[in-house]
Amino acid sequence: RLAARLVRDDMNISLDCTSTVSHMVRFLSKKSNLNILTNSAQLALDCLDLLPTAQICCTGGWLNTFARGFTGEAARQRVADFHCDVLFFSARSISLEKGITDVNEEDVNIKKQMLKCARRAVFLCDSTKFDRTSYRVFCGLEEIHCLVTNAKPSDRWLEALQKAGIKVLYPRESER
Repeated sequence: RLAARLVRDDMNISLDCTSTVSHMVRFLSKKSNLNILTNSAQLALDCLDLLPTAQICCTGGWLNTFARGFTGEAARQRVADFHCDVLFFSARSISLEKGITDVNEEDVNIKKQMLKCARRAVFLCDSTKFDRTSYRVFCGLEEIHCLVTNAKPSDRWLEALQKAGIKVLYPRESER
């Protein structure tokens, strides 16, 4: 819900194929005339059902049956053809030392291209992903503009994110 508040009518947005991002789609139902680029077959179908005024572009490429997302060079090249206002993405882990990391090389390559083609990057991250590191480095903290999470981060994290100029959104007591 908090991430969806960052979306305005008539925006061009990218959505990756993570389950975390998929939860955001239902909160976009009151938005109009969105242009959505995604590498997720499932998310594209969900958007068709929930967002009648949206234009949806799927990247195509090799379909990963686990994530139901498209990968490979064809998908990466398709992403490179677009410029989006905001990328909404997630990954397996985030640490102050290593930045944002994930496990699947193909997914990381697509996300890196999505990041290059977006004006702003919003990382959706549940509280279990903090202070963890996974196999593949995706990006440094300095490459994101906003972090949306389900619980207030520790003071150490809030200080580090503020110092990096990253906006942090989490539910306040009144929003739970």
